[in-house]
Amino acid sequence: MSTQVVPPPYQITPDDKRGLVVVITGLTLAFVWTCFFIRLHLRLKVKEWKLDDSFLGAATVFGTIQSAIVFHQADDGLGNTGVVLTAVDLKRIGKGEFASQVLYILTLLLSKSAIIFLYLRLTPGRGHAIASWGTLALSAIWAVMSIILISFTRWQAIGALDIVTEFAIFFISIYLVAGLNMGIRSKAIVVGAFSARLPVIVACAVRLYYLRLTLTSSNPSLSAASSAVATQWQLGYSIMAITISGLGPFLRPFGKSYSTSNRQSSSFAGDPSTQHSSKSHNAFQLTSMQSASRSGEQTPAGQAARVDILDERALRPDGFSRRAIVEGGVEEDRVSVSSNDSKRLIITKKTGWCVEHDRASVAENRGNARSANMHASAVL
Repeated sequence: MSTQVVPPPYQITPDDKRGLVVVITGLTLAFVWTCFFIRLHLRLKVKEWKLDDSFLGAATVFGTIQSAIVFHQADDGLGNTGVVLTAVDLKRIGKGEFASQVLYILTLLLSKSAIIFLYLRLTPGRGHAIASWGTLALSAIWAVMSIILISFTRWQAIGALDIVTEFAIFFISIYLVAGLNMGIRSKAIVVGAFSARLPVIVACAVRLYYLRLTLTSSNPSLSAASSAVATQWQLGYSIMAITISGLGPFLRPFGKSYSTSNRQSSSFAGDPSTQHSSKSHNAFQLTSMQSASRSGEQTPAGQAARVDILDERALRPDGFSRRAIVEGGVEEDRVSVSSNDSKRLIITKKTGWCVEHDRASVAENRGNARSANMHASAVL
């Protein structure tokens, strides 16, 4: 048996940090795909796929391609001291850096779009939609400007605009729950779910710091390892935060409260008594009542129809019952006789209804219900 130990492809030393770049890139990539498969499992479980899920999938794919480019850069010498690198190696690293930064911006744009479309899926409010679409337009403008500014190494402007869009996305979540009729705890849960993207702002600030050190360093290929690590953390977490924000336990209070508020405002607007009754916890399921007539028979017009009395003790524990008798009048559907031989087609139809309603205390006279049934049967 051979006892030869295979050396690692990269070693982390003060003059060679390629191993650090490779380890962090692989770790963040594993986290990203783990979160994506969790999201995929949850969506397949409920058998639905939304637009924000598609943007999450696109961000995952773009992030994977960007990580592959970083792996290739590390193989070319990214993170190694410039003393051992040739001009060809530096040129390859530069080309890979440009492609990596473009994919970095596009991946961030896709992750922002996924969160914004999640907002649009949760609420149909006009004000919320305007805020979401406005933030999406701002993010698209940021992406276009950032790709242009890459050639001029204006990373401070790119990072500043990125932080502004992230804050705008976070404040939309506060705006969503501000006007909803829900408890403070439920609002905090929803806002906390969307605040999962706030660490992206911290990662962006750290990345800007290391980028400034790289641009002013005498050994940029070695210093670029720190900025590459910060870039991978920011990019990976921005994708993972989409899955965290879209988890059901965080959004369930928002969905229930918004749907309830929506139904109350549309069905019970302007009726405080109805709104109060809609919040009652004493609800009874409606069941079909047996017809008074037999199969194939109809109750003649002008006769009373028997109404079965429900179990008043289940509905009214206070000992209260009510009975209603409905009589249908004879329908008059004559030809246009009263039109005085007019050439116009006039059809007159009259229907008369008579409703009798009484109520009594069950505690005082429970036998009234039995006699009422016998009387209704006799009428039929």
